Formats: sequence, C-alpha cells, structure tokens
Amino acid sequence: MASPFSMLSLISRRKPAHKRVPTTEDVTQQDQQSLGGRIKAATSKKTKKGLRILQDEASSSKSSITQIAETRVDEKSASTKEPSVSAVPPPVIAPVLEVRDVKVPEQEWTEVEAAEKEAEKEVVKEEGQGEKMVVNQVLALDENGEIETPSERGSGEQPAADEGATNGHDETIAPQEEAAPSIHHSLVVDEQPTDTAHTQETPGESDRVETKDDILTAQNHLEEEKAVLTAELESTRQEMLRLKDDFGLKEERISTLQTENSAMARDMHQMEGQLHALQVDNDTKDGEISTLRHDYEQLSETVQRLRSELDRTRGELEAEKFAAQSLEHTAAELKLQLKQVRDDMLHASEGQKVKEDEVMKLETNRAEVKKQLLQLHERFHSTERQNRMLEDQMRRQVDDLQMAKVASLSTPKLPGAFPVTSNGRADVPIKESLVAPMNALNAEIFQTAAYMADTLESEASGAEEKKDPTSREPDEAVIARVNEAVGSQLIQLLKSMSSQPTADFDPLPVQIALQACFNHCCTRIIASWYPGHWEYSDFLATLYSRILGSENPTSAAKWRATTRAQFKSSAEASEEMTAYICDYLVDLASVVGWTDHVSKAQELIGVFKERIHVITDLSLRLNNMIGEDANLDDLEPMLIKADTLFNPDIMEDAYAEDDQESSANNWMAERAMCTTDMGLQIAARGNGIATVILKPKIILCSILEEFL
Repeated sequence: MASPFSMLSLISRRKPAHKRVPTTEDVTQQDQQSLGGRIKAATSKKTKKGLRILQDEASSSKSSITQIAETRVDEKSASTKEPSVSAVPPPVIAPVLEVRDVKVPEQEWTEVEAAEKEAEKEVVKEEGQGEKMVVNQVLALDENGEIETPSERGSGEQPAADEGATNGHDETIAPQEEAAPSIHHSLVVDEQPTDTAHTQETPGESDRVETKDDILTAQNHLEEEKAVLTAELESTRQEMLRLKDDFGLKEERISTLQTENSAMARDMHQMEGQLHALQVDNDTKDGEISTLRHDYEQLSETVQRLRSELDRTRGELEAEKFAAQSLEHTAAELKLQLKQVRDDMLHASEGQKVKEDEVMKLETNRAEVKKQLLQLHERFHSTERQNRMLEDQMRRQVDDLQMAKVASLSTPKLPGAFPVTSNGRADVPIKESLVAPMNALNAEIFQTAAYMADTLESEASGAEEKKDPTSREPDEAVIARVNEAVGSQLIQLLKSMSSQPTADFDPLPVQIALQACFNHCCTRIIASWYPGHWEYSDFLATLYSRILGSENPTSAAKWRATTRAQFKSSAEASEEMTAYICDYLVDLASVVGWTDHVSKAQELIGVFKERIHVITDLSLRLNNMIGEDANLDDLEPMLIKADTLFNPDIMEDAYAEDDQESSANNWMAERAMCTTDMGLQIAARGNGIATVILKPKIILCSILEEFL
C-alpha cells in the first residue's frame, strides 16, 4: 500500500538519474525466516496477542515505505529546482505468511478473518486519502513551482504511516530491516525527456503540464498496486483456508490421540495397581519364606542339640550304671568297715571317758595348785614388805636411840611422853623454813624440764625416726595416768605438735608438760606417809584422820610425828622414787609420741637420771621436814588440778606480765591447764578452810591459742 507522502517524490524541477529503491529480492532469506519464526511463535500462543503482533508488523512495513518516500523527496527538493521527474510509486505487497503445522483454535481463526477484513477497509481508505493529498499538494504549488510539504508547513499533521509506528499497546516497533522483510515494493523515478520545442514556453505553464502528467502516472501506479494487493490478499485467503482444513484434520487427529492416550493411561493405571498388588503379595511371600527358613534353622538347631543331649544322657546313664555297680560293691565293703569302726568306737569311748575323768582331776588339782601359788606369792610379797618395813624401823630406831642418847645427856627424860625429834632448829619457825626448800625444788624442776625440752628439740631436728613396726600404742591405764598428771588439753597439744615437721618444733609446751609431770610425782612423794609404799601410806593417812576425829589435836600431832619418824626416808627410798618419776616420764613420752618404743623412751629418760635424782632428794627432804615436828600443823604441798577455775587468791599465773591485771580482772573466764610451781598450805580440819602459805603457779588454758 502506498503512502500519501510517496507522491511527493514525483514532483521535482530537474530530471535526476534513475535510481532503484530496494525491493523484495534485496531482503535476505534470514530476515524472512526470522519473520516466519515470529509469526509461528505468535500463532502458537493461541491468544489475541499473536494477532496484534501481526498487525504491528504490517503497520511497521507501512512506516518504512513512508520514511523511504520522504527521504527521496527531501533529496530531490534540496538538490535542484529543475522540472519534476515522474516516478512510479512502488507497489506494496502484503506479507505472505507461511504458517504450517501450527494448531490454531477456531476462535482465533475467526479473529484473523475479521482482522483481514478490517485491513482491506483501511487500505481502501488510505488510497482515497492519498489521492486527495496528492491533489491538495498539486494545488498548493507556489508561484515558483515548489511543493509545500507537511514538514515545511509545520501544521503538526502526521502522516498516516506515523500512526502505525506504535501499536495499540504502546509497544516500540522494531527497526526497518526487521519490521518488513517480506514487503515487495519498488520506486522507479523516470526521467522526462527534454523537449527543445517547448523551450520557449514560460516556466509556469511547463510546470503545470508536467505535474498533471505525473499525477496521472501516479494514479496508474496506484491502480496497479491495488490489483497486486488484491491478488496477494486472495492468495492469503486461500492459504488460510488450507491451513484451516489442516488445522481441523490435526485437531481430529489430536482428539483421537488424546482419547487413545486417556485409554492407555487408564490401562496403565490399572496395570500399575495390579503391579503394586503383585509386589505386596511378593513381599508377603518373601517374608513368609524368610520366617519359614528361620523356623527351619531353629528346629534344625534344636534337633541337633537334643541329639547331643540324648547322646550325652546315654553316656551319663552308662557311667551312672557303672558307678552304681561300683557303689553297691563299695557300700557292701563300707558296711563291713562301719561295723568294725563302731566296735572300735565303743572301745575308744570307754577309754575316752576314763581319760576325761583323769583330765578333770588334773585340772582340779592344777587350779588348787595355782591358787596355792598365788597365796604363797602374796604371802611372800607381804613378808617382803614387812621385812623392809622392819628394816626401816630398825634403822630409824637405831638413829632415834643415838639421838635420844645425845639428848639425854642434856635434858631429863619425861615418863609417859611421846619422843619428839628435833634438828636443833627450834628457834626458826618451821613454816617459814619450808618455803625455801619448796622454792628450791620448783627451781630445780624448772631447770631440769627446760634442759630436757632443749635436748628433745635437738633430737627431733637431728633426724626423723622411722616408725618401728613392732611398736604398740600405750594402753588405756597408761593414758589415764598421764592425763591425770599433765591434763588432757596439754596432751592433745603435744600430740598435734609431734605430727608436725621438725622445723616447727616449739620446746615451751614440752617444758610445761615436764614441769606438770614432775610436780605431780613430787607432790605425791612429799605428802606420802611412807613414800614408795602407797597402800600403807594411804592406810596410815586414813588412820590419822580417824585419830583427829576422836582425839585432841595435840595428841594426834604427837602420834603423827612419832609415826612419820618411824618411816623416815632412806637411800633405798631415794632410788625407788627416782625410778618412780622416770616411769612417769617414759609414759608421757610414749603417749605424746616423742618416741615410738618404750625401750627408746627409757633410754632417752635415762640420760637425765642424775638430775631427776636431785629432784627426788629434795622431795624426800621436804617429806621428812613436814612430818618430823609434833608442834607443826598439818602442812601439805599444794597442786592445782587441770580445768580448775582460776582464783588469784590461792594461785598465780606463771606467765602474767607485771603491768597487766588480766589475771585479777578476768579470772572468772579463765581455767588452769596445769601447775608449773608447787605451793604450800595448811590442811583444813573438819569444815574449815585451808590456809595458803605459798601460792602455786599455774598455766592458763588461753596460752594454748598461741600454739594452735
């Protein structure tokens, strides 16, 4: 279809050379295939969008033709103002769409036919508009013979080709080379021969004649173009009818195939169900077969086991049968032997009874002999003690006779009076004379205990002794005796210290414990009526307390002085008391862990025997001084027991500072741990109160905090 602007190419003032416009043959085969592919893709979508794409392609081809015509007109009008050259408008051939093997629904084919009809109407309408525009352009020639194009007028009217530049959906049209590859058109510009005969004509008349001829020529070309388009449209219709027939056949074929496919799908579904059922049955059968195989294997194993047990049982029965026969034979022999053993047992039981009677008699005789031996042993010890007492009495009597002989030379003897001993110290108060020996004894005990503590420290720091596997813990009697002498709190402190490293050894608690042990032993020696013979001493003390209750104090004092003079200490008593103190020290060393064996403790204490002997002599001397004067009250050493409340009236704190009055102010809250220095007191008579002559010194329990 020709655009109205193509007519402008016919109007020109000079005759240019013939120029050929690109035709359908110039379009490459690749562009045709591309357009066919796009058409096939558009129709395959089975939607209205495919039809709209075809319409856009047609509009795009129209726009391309219009642009070519405008270009030609611009070139000719710009080059010269020579007489116009007639040009034949290019025929516009509608694109031939080859759509094969494409299934298009019936509704879409109907829409395609309607679109073709609309396209024909538009072609006719555009042809009429083109002719009108050509006429208007001819009439619009100015005096100089120039044509006023729409672009020059600037009226803003757009060519009809511009209306097809964009489709109804505002989609951008593809370039010229892709938009109309199959459009057949040609534009031939013929040169008009110059007639020399008309050179004398006026320029205006010649231009008008040429313009009319060009118009007629353009009309002829338009008619030819219309005929070609009509032929092509008919061809397109025939092709569409053929495609519609093919489409119907293919639809029938597709329907048939779909029916067959549905039937095959149903058959396939049924076959799949049957296959699944067969598979389930097969799995069930496989499970049953596996179960049967497992049962068979178990039964086979059971049969084998039963056969083995049967064979073993048969063997055991044979062995038991043989053993039963052997046992029967053995039982017969045993019966004979049993009968013989019974006879032997009867004879043996009779002999056993005789032996048991003899043993009973021997045990009875043994018990009687043992009892007699014990009695003889007691008599022997009693006789031995009596002999020692008699020897001591005889020795004291000899001494008293010698002293009495000396005293008889100066003083006449009074008849019926108790002998009174004197050491020539009648002018010195005996109570005051006892304080100095007691202080001397306390000082000796302090020095000896300090020396022993230092020695034990050096022994401990020298080397650690290995535990003797033969060593034994002291018995309860030894522990109770040591606790009574020293105190349980101090014993626990010493035990904890013995388990510590030797570098942390502190000799002060050891010294305090030794002082407490010495004081306990010396107090018993000084207060005893007969040192070393503790039973007789207790008996005499009990007897004296009865005399005090029945006689006047003067007679009781004379009896005490006479009796104490008979048991005056000797050199043998000093050795015995030294051994007595050493035994206590050995027990103390064993309990607190200073040594792991008694023999080692005895060896350790034996080193200090000479110093201990001095303490023993001082204690025996005080014993003699207290009991030798009948005019003296009942004096006795004073010792504070462990865990006694501190009372500053009758005791002193050995480690109290001179500028500190804690002992006097806080004595209700303090308790004594042990005694370090002995004191002296007059014993109370009846319900009276004892009189303290020399306060003992004690260690408070609070001092333990310094060692814990």
